[in-house]
Amino acid sequence: MKKNKQYRNVSIYIYICVFISLTEPNGGANICFTGSSLVTLKNGDRKKLSDVQLGDSVLTVDNNNHLAFSPIILHLHRSPNERGRFVILRTNTEQSLTLSPQHLIYSKKKSKENDLTKQNATINEFRVVFASDVRKGDMVLVHDHNKNMKYGMVVDIEEIEATGLYSPLTPQGNIIVDDILASCYADFENHELQHLAFAPIRWIHRLVRFLHLSQIRPGEMD
Repeated sequence: MKKNKQYRNVSIYIYICVFISLTEPNGGANICFTGSSLVTLKNGDRKKLSDVQLGDSVLTVDNNNHLAFSPIILHLHRSPNERGRFVILRTNTEQSLTLSPQHLIYSKKKSKENDLTKQNATINEFRVVFASDVRKGDMVLVHDHNKNMKYGMVVDIEEIEATGLYSPLTPQGNIIVDDILASCYADFENHELQHLAFAPIRWIHRLVRFLHLSQIRPGEMD
């Protein structure tokens, strides 16, 4: 019972945060990517987050540590004219990710020198932290375009201000942006609880998709 009560309290908190992010002028300033950030589509094309639409299938990582394409099911924030603070995380693999300080990202402390050359890094090896807590020398998960996720070491961090705030949600709860894996969530430093709290959104998406597919005649799907 105590666990259920904690879940309800966290869920209420998260829904309030989402409501604020969607309604207040500066409510989503800490939970976003920039509009120029790129995601990878199922057809292999790259697309700016400012151009991403609901239903676009983007590259993510599933629970089995496999690369998977998942649809955008909700825009937690989408404000092209809003200005916010961001941190840029640059890696030794020549990738860089720009995201809000309170956005969550997969990271770990470097434990071994061979982390730098290790291939097929697994998502379970990483913890999910605020971008503002990432330090030089920390490791992030990088997509290497050979259908692998590998370690990338953060070698430079910069703080900037930029216009345009975007925060898409996928059923996986994560998204690969500019070839670096990040969570879809922010503000509350617990990815798992937030993903659980957003389960109703995923259920609604599945239901709507099922109802849509059930109305399509077999011949129309060819």
